[in-house]
Amino acid sequence: MRALASLAWALVLVPAAMHVSAAPLPATTTGVGAPAADASAQTTDDPGSFVQFTHEDDSNCQLRDGKKIFVHSTHPTRRIRVWLDRYYQNVGTGDRGRSDLAPAAEAEPLGCDTVMNGAQEWRIARALFLD
Repeated sequence: MRALASLAWALVLVPAAMHVSAAPLPATTTGVGAPAADASAQTTDDPGSFVQFTHEDDSNCQLRDGKKIFVHSTHPTRRIRVWLDRYYQNVGTGDRGRSDLAPAAEAEPLGCDTVMNGAQEWRIARALFLD
């Protein structure tokens, strides 16, 4: 019973409002833990190169020996719409979230990087500039 409760908690880490129905899109860049690209590799025509994931301490995640994952934009002036696929232990879960990342806005929380003693991450499925 406890395992089912933990699984249910893990499946709601990305708010339902962020889920979108879309056909699978090709992955454009990296998963969690590393910036999408270093500053010297960023190009003005690749919005995915401006999407960055960060890990921060969080009391709920620390209960599972993990950190909270956030996503934000490093672009100085343009808004980015990003679709993220969630992976648990390097296997896609079928969850896809969408976020609109504004320049200089606060990072958006995604969830813990450890769930039920397994690694969880988000990967960019698609990214585009909104303006």
